[in-house]
Amino acid sequence: MQSFVSKYNLNFTNLNDADGVIWARYNVPWQPAFVFYRADGTSTFVNNPTAAMSQDELSGRVAALTS
Repeated sequence: MQSFVSKYNLNFTNLNDADGVIWARYNVPWQPAFVFYRADGTSTFVNNPTAAMSQDELSGRVAALTS
C-alpha cells in the first residue's frame, strides 16, 4: 500500500482494511467509497458504483465539514 501512496503522491490518510472490518461496519459493497466525519462525530457515507468522486465534489464535501 505504501508504494501505491508514494507512486501517486497521495497526501491523505489511506487505510489498509485487509480483514474487511471497516468495509463491514459501513456496508461498503465496492470501491471507491468515502466516509466523511463531522466534528460532532456524525458521518456521511458516499459510494458511487459507476464513477469516482470528482475533485470538485470531494473538495466541496471537505470544505463543508471544515466550515
